[in-house]
Parts: sequence; structure tokens; C-alpha cells
Amino acid sequence: MKMGKWRIAMVYGGRELAYRRILWDNLEEFCSNSNPVIVGGDFNYILANEDKRGGRPFRFSQGAREMSSFLARCDLHEANIVGPIFTWCNNKNGNARILERFDRCYVNPIVLHFNRILVRHLTRVASDHCPIILNFLDANFAAYKIIRFEKVWASYPDSIGIVKATWSKKINGDYAHVLNLKF
Repeated sequence: MKMGKWRIAMVYGGRELAYRRILWDNLEEFCSNSNPVIVGGDFNYILANEDKRGGRPFRFSQGAREMSSFLARCDLHEANIVGPIFTWCNNKNGNARILERFDRCYVNPIVLHFNRILVRHLTRVASDHCPIILNFLDANFAAYKIIRFEKVWASYPDSIGIVKATWSKKINGDYAHVLNLKF
């Protein structure tokens, strides 16, 4: 099947407002045609209280308002996600730990209309950010279930054995596929 032309932008949204305004202007021009558009990456802003855990309380800052306005003007919508909710961590422990959702993938309605897509948040390994992968799904896609760790599970003696057995299974494929199957 011929898919036509697509416009894909990888974003790093710096923290300085002046540079971000240039980014929004350039991306708005980039999105201003009838092609499918995907814009993803590290936006460095959160848009809602649910996008943050720890640290100072969420505040809908000027930068977040401008990002939200850009998304509305370009009619960009966030793709569904699987994996950890938060994509960034300050790598501290206890009460000093801050988790936020900076890394995202937005698409225009054309992409949503013709494709079933899913963004997979992988586990942070060598960075303070989770890698994200955009997957195009076939028609036989079955919804993924998100599994969250409950601390009480660690109190069951059999938990350690179950985790060891799962992680020691031999699974073929690329690293991301193996990791996701083991989760």
C-alpha cells in the first residue's frame, strides 16, 4: 500500500522560552499542510498535574501554556502509550525523587484516521529519560495491559521465584522486544 508523503519531526524542547517560541513557530509551519504529521521527542514541559510526581507542585507555566496552544493550533493529539507513565527521573531517592512525563509523541488526525498507533515507553537504563518507540499496529492488534508494581507483592515469598523464572526465560528477538515480553 502506498502511504504517500509523511512529515516527521524529532524534538528537543530546550528550557529557554525564546528558543521554544522559535521551535513552536517552525513546527507550526512544518505541520501546515495536508500530509500525515508526527512530532515526537523530549518536550521538556508537562501539561497537567498527572504528568508529575514529587518535587514542587505542578504549575501551568508560560512555557506549558505556549506548548498547549501550539498543539491546539496544529491539531496534534497524543498517541496512546504503553509502559511507564513518567519518562524522566532526576535519579534521586526517597522524598527528593521527581518523576515527570517530558517525552511524548503527537500526531495529526490524518495519522489517527489511517493508522492504529501506539507509543511504547521503555525502561530507563543509561539515561534519565525513557526511550520511546512509535509502533504502527496491524488490524489484529489486541490492547496491551499495563502492569504496575505493588509493593505488597514483594512481601510474598513466591514473588522472587516468579520474577527469577520470568527473567531467565530465553526469548529471541531484538533487545526492546525481549525486554517488553519479559515485563
